[in-house]
Amino acid sequence: PPPPMPSGHTFLNVVPATAGAAALCHGLYALVSQGWHSPAQLAHVVEIWLGTGFVTAGAALLFDAPRLYCKRASGEIPPFVWVYLGGWLLVYRGSWLAKRALADRGLQLKANDRLCDLVAERVLLGRLTWSLPSVDGAPEGDMVVDL
Repeated sequence: PPPPMPSGHTFLNVVPATAGAAALCHGLYALVSQGWHSPAQLAHVVEIWLGTGFVTAGAALLFDAPRLYCKRASGEIPPFVWVYLGGWLLVYRGSWLAKRALADRGLQLKANDRLCDLVAERVLLGRLTWSLPSVDGAPEGDMVVDL
């Protein structure tokens, strides 16, 4: 039988949507019940924004709907997507940048965790961060295929 989720990772696919729904509900409840009596309510607006991003990203994962990201052929995400997916993008990208910063300082969360692997001459398979990855002893690549 096919897996219950497109990726087969039910737990990992459900967590963002669940966490987002909880943050969204809490933020909306707090904002509606307390009103705009203090500048501290801005925290609830941020909570709503984060929750919306996690719910939308969770929906994209659960229903195999990558079109919600509106990714361009170049791999860029249009600025308006940050309105409804920004919370998820901020946390997701932030976690990758933090993991990369730790790895650059010799601290890895998992043994043998690499940014990329050389799978054929001039073909690297891995994560694209800000710059093209490279492997010692292999020619540099100048193109990325975003899967």
